[in-house]
Amino acid sequence: FLEFHSSLSMRLLLLLVALAATALAAEDFYCGSRTCYQVMGLERTASAGEVRKAYRTLSLQLHPDKNEAEDAAQQFQLLVTAYELLKDEESRANYDHMLDHPEQYYRNYYNYMRYRSPRIPLTPILVVMVTIISALQYAHAWSTHRNTIERATMTPHYRQLATRQAEESGLFKKKLSKTEKDDIIRSIVRRNLDLKGDLGPADWRKVLWVRILLLPYTLSAHVGWWVYWIYRIDMCHQQYTHDDLVYLICCRLRCSREKFEHFDDETKEELFDYAVWDPANFKEYVADKREEQMQKLRDSGWYKQAKRQQKRGGPSSFNYND
Repeated sequence: FLEFHSSLSMRLLLLLVALAATALAAEDFYCGSRTCYQVMGLERTASAGEVRKAYRTLSLQLHPDKNEAEDAAQQFQLLVTAYELLKDEESRANYDHMLDHPEQYYRNYYNYMRYRSPRIPLTPILVVMVTIISALQYAHAWSTHRNTIERATMTPHYRQLATRQAEESGLFKKKLSKTEKDDIIRSIVRRNLDLKGDLGPADWRKVLWVRILLLPYTLSAHVGWWVYWIYRIDMCHQQYTHDDLVYLICCRLRCSREKFEHFDDETKEELFDYAVWDPANFKEYVADKREEQMQKLRDSGWYKQAKRQQKRGGPSSFNYND
């Protein structure tokens, strides 16, 4: 998907360049119908020193204060354009390429737009981009948490449970408006759900700006933790602590510590009972969970109905044991 998106973006960019280029004739590039070398009275082999010398000489002649021609300002501006182009090695090389290969119209147009566009330093661009990304991250986290709470509030099960808790706590004793009751129910639902991880409340510490600023500390803490782990476990052969086992379980499940903490107590106890930090035990745990899911499927009414249809020669021909 990313490759397709990148390819599509590049094609759209090339199309926009092509459409813009059609509005600009070749003689409109740089110095118009004349070459910039002709404007300055130079050969293409002229050195950088000769370019500067020609500019100083012609600028005295063509300056509007000394040139009485009606188009004196245009002549002087054309001279400045030619000098700014030829004094820079990169822009001069692109210009010479255009003179040698006029048939490469769109490439020449691209180089011309690069030359005409202001050269903005990279640092402000990165700062703006990181700031925008950080703001979008926080807004997305806030919106996701809020929408999850709203959906749960509208669910009959959570709403009835929250209403019952509010009545038992005496929060509905005094006369309240519907909006005030909804706010109370929403706060109770939020407390009952106790959302964490991706669905949890927006946390400014997780945005890109903060992650970048804390990167040196994060890296040093990570390296220090690994050094301490090697010293305790590999060198001193100490027993695993509870936190160590949680870390190993998270590695086996490929989940974060925050996501693990969101597991229910029964799931956590089952993971510790299986000792899934051991590779052999983890394989056994995965096999047992798969068999448990298959058994639930076999006991389901949908499965039994599909099997009956299969025996009658219906379209269902799946092998549910695979």
